[in-house]
Amino acid sequence: MNLFQLKNVVRTAPRAVVPATAGLYRGGKFLGAYQVANLSSSGALLVDGPALRKRSVYRMRLSLSSDLHLPVDCQVRRRQVDGQGKLFTGVSFLNIGSDMTLFLDSLVSARLDLQAQRSWRALLVDGATSRGRRMQADLQRLGLQVERAEQPLDIIRQLREHGDTIKVVIIHQPAQLTDGGELLNYLQQTYPQIRSFLLTGTVSLKAALAELNAA
Repeated sequence: MNLFQLKNVVRTAPRAVVPATAGLYRGGKFLGAYQVANLSSSGALLVDGPALRKRSVYRMRLSLSSDLHLPVDCQVRRRQVDGQGKLFTGVSFLNIGSDMTLFLDSLVSARLDLQAQRSWRALLVDGATSRGRRMQADLQRLGLQVERAEQPLDIIRQLREHGDTIKVVIIHQPAQLTDGGELLNYLQQTYPQIRSFLLTGTVSLKAALAELNAA
């Protein structure tokens, strides 16, 4: 994720890191391809392309996927070099319609939600079972950081170290624990801000993901 930001820029719309590229044209002539460092409905931050003249207007082909390309006019507002000598160019979109504005705002909101979700941690309490390992892999494919615990002391340590970012505790066949229900009750009383639930050996992995999505 590129966290570089232009200085002294007034933001009029939320922005997010979106996997996209941009091709810039002027007078029908292709000038170069750029990576989009971040994007909003009002403009974009471009990197890794030829230098552009400040205040000049260009035609952009914004590529959000192999099948989705948006044509938009843009104007160079700022240029800035970071500490590693890489040039970043801030452009503003010109005269885009309400439909495109709504689409880009929705896209940015979805990306911001996803980035916030990826900062969560899930604590998986599991007795080192193969099902638990598969569940951990499923959670990691969602982009979540997964901490594992097998014994009560492990659980306490994880909650003390990562309690501010742990969103969900999944108790799954805790072989090292005497009573999963007792642990669930303890977590719900001690950490009410964390969603905790107990899975049995017959519950599918989809149940865990459904609970996580509801958290």
